[in-house]
Amino acid sequence: MIAACVARDLEGGGKVRSVRDFIGGFHGFTGTAKRSAVLENSGLFRATLGVFFDGDRVDHAGIAQLLLAMQSHSRLVKPAALGLIGEENFRSVFAEDNADQDRFRYCRILSEDRGLPHIVEAAFAPSAAVSSTPRVCGVNWSAAIRDPFQNLGLFCSLGKVAL
Repeated sequence: MIAACVARDLEGGGKVRSVRDFIGGFHGFTGTAKRSAVLENSGLFRATLGVFFDGDRVDHAGIAQLLLAMQSHSRLVKPAALGLIGEENFRSVFAEDNADQDRFRYCRILSEDRGLPHIVEAAFAPSAAVSSTPRVCGVNWSAAIRDPFQNLGLFCSLGKVAL
């Protein structure tokens, strides 16, 4: 995310934002007291995000130190705060495709794994008529580092989501 911010800031000859401004974009860090505490813990009081990059070299240790400082001054994110698609939204999309609403099934799992929140939502309804698209899959994500579709078929076939 830091690299993306630096690249965007530099587009068109812009100025790279400060670490203080970057931190302020996160939930719970809009106030100056928490931002100052993070900057003090990380030693980045007057630094810009460019401090983490030197040519092709990335300061992974510095980024990790900033992350740890931010984590120490924040609360864990509850899974529900990530946002839900919701059963009603699935039902309405399935209704547009003439799915059998009497056989509609929906499952939602909100959980945490080593402090990282996640949500799995799955819905199923057979088509009321023969369809040219017998299976439709979708994934809702805010920021994916890896392709979330890459293992979707494997994930579903392993029975990780039971309807």
